Amino acid sequence: MNQFAAPPAGRTGSAASLSSSGVGCSGSSSFEGARRETDGVTDLPPPPPPPPGAGVPVPAAPARPAGDKSGWDWDRAREMTEAWFRPVADPAGWWALGALFLSALAAPFLFSAVVV
Repeated sequence: MNQFAAPPAGRTGSAASLSSSGVGCSGSSSFEGARRETDGVTDLPPPPPPPPGAGVPVPAAPARPAGDKSGWDWDRAREMTEAWFRPVADPAGWWALGALFLSALAAPFLFSAVVV
């Protein structure tokens, strides 16, 4: 029997839920707890989708210059390259990498000194 089906006619309360879920009257069932948690759920259908064209307009891609046939946007490529490789030139990043490397080398010696 489907445990989520409505109780048979004439039966109400916990006895109906126990018998419909297959749990005896002396056993416990979490069916009542589930029903309590889903009391606020309605059977209404979802709202209709918005009409076509009602969304946010998508900006058109900028036009390429007539002489550029390579397909590359060199200004954007330069900006992306600078954004990706700027951390490589940062001295703080190199200091952090050096500290990480040295701590990895020193860790076994420190561990053996603590254990022995």
